[in-house]
Amino acid sequence: LRVFRFACRLGFTIDQELLQCCGSPDVHEALSLKVSRERLLPEIQGVLECDNRKSARGIFLFHYTGVLPN
Repeated sequence: LRVFRFACRLGFTIDQELLQCCGSPDVHEALSLKVSRERLLPEIQGVLECDNRKSARGIFLFHYTGVLPN
């Protein structure tokens, strides 16, 4: 999630291999089991606090990789 925040805020391009890893079921499971909701919220807020175009990119990345539960 942090990579999405930095990519949005600083305009970084995320490597395709890293995006594929973010979409991995193993990563999704680890996020749900090992990362508290209290830690998730600041990362999501960091994306949403960017300007509209950049935050839209972050939301797309969340959706594209499926890292956030539906």
